[in-house]
Amino acid sequence: MNGKRVFISYSHDSAEHRDKVLGLGACLLRDGCDCRIDLYKDTDEDWPLWMTRQLTEADFIVCVVTETYARRFNDKELPDRGLGVGWESGLIRRLLYQKKLHNDRIFPVFFDKSDDHHIPLELVGYDYFILDNHTGYETLLRKVLNRPLHLKPSIGSEPELRTSTATPLFARPSEEPQSDRIDAPAVESPLESKYHGKQRRGLLQFFVSDWLPNGPPVAIVQGFPGSGKTQLASSIVEQTPKVIVVRHEPQLETQNPSLDLLTDLALDLDYEGIPDLMQELEKGAEGDLFNALLVTLHREKILIIIDEFQRLLSPNENLPPDQWQHFFERLINAPHVAGRLLLISNRYVKRARWCEKSVSRELKGLTELESAEFLSESLALSGLTANVPSDRFVEVGRRLGGNPRAIKTLVEGLKYYPMDELISLAPRPDGTLNPELVQDFERELIERTLSRIDGGLLRFMRRLAVYRRPFRNEIYAEYTDSELPPHSLRKQLIDRYLLEFSNSGDTLHPLAREISLARLREDNEEWCLAHGLAANYYFNVFKNPQISGAKKLASSYAELRHHLFESGRIDELYQASAKLSAFAIALLPKPAQSKVPDNLETLEEHIALISALPETQRTKGLEYHLALCLKHRNIGDDLHNALKHVRRATGPHAYYAVWLLLLDLEYTINGVDAMMDAQREAIRFLGSGSNAFAVYHHCAHLLRKSDKLDDAIKLLENAVTIPGIACVTSLISLCARCMEEAGRFDDAIDFLKKGVVMTNVQELGTVYIHCAGLLARLNRMDEAITFLKEGLYVPGMTKYYSVYLLLAENLVNEGRDEEAIRLLKSGVHDSRVLDAKLMYRYVAELLVKNGRTSEAVSLLQRGIISRQVKDQLPLYHYLAELLGKNGESNTGVKILKKAMTNPRTRLEPSIYRACADLLSNAKDLDGAIEVLQKGLQEPKLKEKNQLAQKCAEMAVWQGRLDEAIAILLTRIDGNEYHNIDFIYKDCADYMVKANRIEEAISLMKRGIEVPGLTNKGVIYQKCAKLLAQVGRADEGIKLLQTAMQIPRLPGRIMLYQTCSDLLAELGQAREAIKLLKNGINGPRMGNIASLIMRCAELLAAEGRLEEAIELLLKGINNSPNDRQLSERLVKLKELYGGSPSFLDKLPTQ
Repeated sequence: MNGKRVFISYSHDSAEHRDKVLGLGACLLRDGCDCRIDLYKDTDEDWPLWMTRQLTEADFIVCVVTETYARRFNDKELPDRGLGVGWESGLIRRLLYQKKLHNDRIFPVFFDKSDDHHIPLELVGYDYFILDNHTGYETLLRKVLNRPLHLKPSIGSEPELRTSTATPLFARPSEEPQSDRIDAPAVESPLESKYHGKQRRGLLQFFVSDWLPNGPPVAIVQGFPGSGKTQLASSIVEQTPKVIVVRHEPQLETQNPSLDLLTDLALDLDYEGIPDLMQELEKGAEGDLFNALLVTLHREKILIIIDEFQRLLSPNENLPPDQWQHFFERLINAPHVAGRLLLISNRYVKRARWCEKSVSRELKGLTELESAEFLSESLALSGLTANVPSDRFVEVGRRLGGNPRAIKTLVEGLKYYPMDELISLAPRPDGTLNPELVQDFERELIERTLSRIDGGLLRFMRRLAVYRRPFRNEIYAEYTDSELPPHSLRKQLIDRYLLEFSNSGDTLHPLAREISLARLREDNEEWCLAHGLAANYYFNVFKNPQISGAKKLASSYAELRHHLFESGRIDELYQASAKLSAFAIALLPKPAQSKVPDNLETLEEHIALISALPETQRTKGLEYHLALCLKHRNIGDDLHNALKHVRRATGPHAYYAVWLLLLDLEYTINGVDAMMDAQREAIRFLGSGSNAFAVYHHCAHLLRKSDKLDDAIKLLENAVTIPGIACVTSLISLCARCMEEAGRFDDAIDFLKKGVVMTNVQELGTVYIHCAGLLARLNRMDEAITFLKEGLYVPGMTKYYSVYLLLAENLVNEGRDEEAIRLLKSGVHDSRVLDAKLMYRYVAELLVKNGRTSEAVSLLQRGIISRQVKDQLPLYHYLAELLGKNGESNTGVKILKKAMTNPRTRLEPSIYRACADLLSNAKDLDGAIEVLQKGLQEPKLKEKNQLAQKCAEMAVWQGRLDEAIAILLTRIDGNEYHNIDFIYKDCADYMVKANRIEEAISLMKRGIEVPGLTNKGVIYQKCAKLLAQVGRADEGIKLLQTAMQIPRLPGRIMLYQTCSDLLAELGQAREAIKLLKNGINGPRMGNIASLIMRCAELLAAEGRLEEAIELLLKGINNSPNDRQLSERLVKLKELYGGSPSFLDKLPTQ
């Protein structure tokens, strides 16, 4: 079936509700959707497995929200009730977590609008659908089928407009041939040697004359990108020739940026004859690197510069990691420190205890007159003075925010384009100029400049782009395949302001590097070659430490590792430095050896380094870690090699997890018999120790997986009789489940009954509940009731509240409601019950069911003040809900308002929301808004943003859009960052409704600048969509392209999807395909299956079928368990079946 697959998740409230769900399913099936409901299950799969498959395979998940559904979704239901929804809710949460809360496929729906307040918290803020009439259903169907009500008209052709271009007055001067020496020193231009601007000169004077000799040990320089912070640092270095300078910057793509930074510092300090940090490195995990750095700075007259320091700051609070904070505090408070530490950041550094005694200076933009002077000198140096009238110098500087780098970029662009054309791209200042807009302007100009560069120079620059840190002249010796000598190409890049040089080395213009890397990724062969050349350079550093100038080389183990990884040569890493390799391995203490790195580069590093060690030097812990890493990577012969290494890790003192891994691998590679041999060997060493149960449990699970239930039962029956075996309860439960699956129900009951009299059973209540539940399912209800009643008086019983609840439920199923009520009324006073809230709720439900609502209300009121209730909140909610249904909303409101004064519940946001819902249902929206406003004014109340969203929503219901917007703007102006991104989004939505779309766009751009937002990808996406909505799709695309370059930005996959959609809508399918390929082949960012599928769709639509198929096959090879990719492949085959011959070779599902 080719229709969209829709899975309906719902609760079994009543026969009427079930019929409505079936009717919804019938509508979707009729209208071309492959609708899945539990009632249509036609396989022998276990229910959990079936539900998991439906949820993961579905294109859309529709959650039918009711009060019962919400209770079960939130795990507030009675035991053995609503297990299906409980299972599905856990999977839904995991799906949302994996997508970092980006949700385009899970939607709540309800048949009655009064159920909207039951939407589970995890689904609040996403699209929902009210299915109380045909229009509501049509809205849902349009969403599923991607058939919007309004389609955007197609873009017409551009009109013919006359233009004129000035003719150059003089011919281009020819370049004189240069010397062939690679290390010929660059001649510094007058523009670079002169530090422009009064503030800049003042800061340079301050740092050289005041801070270095007399200031505190730590200084911070912050400013917008392109303001000249790095040049300031270089100027400081140039004027302090007698001070040893070490300069580094952290890299975000690594597993541990802090550790890599310290490793690099250790290398360079060791070259300078300061070995303290290197000596600590050699101690491995036992070394104290921060203390060694502290000692070094205290003793040595050195200057350490950490550029791009913002990469170490947390995204939410703008604070460095705790270890760094502690280090800075110790350094600043230490007496008589000889060294200095300079931190350079393009993000605002929050003032806190760790830096309160440091010097902090902000580098601002040039003034208008300084900008005009800088522009004038730049034009003169490039011979372009005639291209810009002098009376426009001030305007240009103002338009570019006094950004020196942007001014130089403009001057380079003037070589190819007229002034008016370029300046029209610059932002128009309206108050404070956003530096990101200036950066967008720079990016556009560089794109244009690069389009004019010849192929040889462009290839040379792209190869240099792989360097993440400044590089010396020595690297150019690797670049010999061009017609021109490397130094000539280098000079051309410098003349175009695309390459900058300082005493630390050469660096590409940051935006030129960003663009070059994106283009380089499109050619995998060239990508590997570029990284290979860089790796060769770093290999030279490590292999020849005595070469001329080695002490000044920017040697870096982390950089070598990075380039070897990207060039596919990671297995050569061990050859670089045995000392550093030994250190990297030593950083794997025993706790870390059982964890697989979540960073692919680090995973490859661990495999390469441990594999390169001689077998005699590999500890059992390293053998185990290597096996884990190989199993996780699972490429080629990895599983077989993993089995070889894990076998070496076993033995008398092996950790139990080693045996579990051995069981897994033997089972996967050699089958059940080999796994059983491994199990016997494991037990021979583990005996009946505390972890032996895990081996029995895991082995039985694998036998069960192979349908060898009798073998699994026999194994577990034997295990529970072993003296001293731990966790017997879990073994008993698993054995009973296996018996049930084998149809041996009586055996299962007998086994469970034997279990309750075993002396080594710790969780007696679990066994009683399992046995009673099985008896009830077999309609042996009287036996189940008797069994549970006996259990209440058994010494050592656990989970009393669950036993009471299950016993009461069985009584109710037998029509013995009154007996169940008496039981629960007695149970809520049983001191052995740890928390009686669920019992109070259930007995109240039974009282209501039997027409005794007032008694239920009184009971719940007593429960709220009972000492047997640890958490009063659910009872407050249920009591208010009960009163609301009973037409006593005013009483419910009074009770909830009383809860607002209760010290245990006063700071619970849900109390205010529940009270507002009651008032709203009673048509008192003003009262509801007043209650929510009261909550917002409570100073200690946390997570106020949800209250603000609810308050604004109610104001919108009354048509008070401006008030709703004001409420949300107040929250935006506050200091709470949790869920604030969705506040921005809601506020923008309301602004659009109020015909204030430009204001909405400005708000989104403001949100982009806020450093503390946790899910800023949502803001970027919303802003881009709004820009497209007002005909500024190009601007939206540029915005998204900027966002996609931000390391570790949550939701980057979503941004790639949105950007490609906008490009496709503009008829730029080829650009969309190129963008998606960059995302697919670029740094890892999670599950990229959606990008692969979208790219394949566009390729197929462009007639590039073979390429689309190859892309899908590659995706399936990398993620063999991803059903969506396989299904998309089959759909392509069905859609184009038989066309090209290669389609016949496709796998069938």
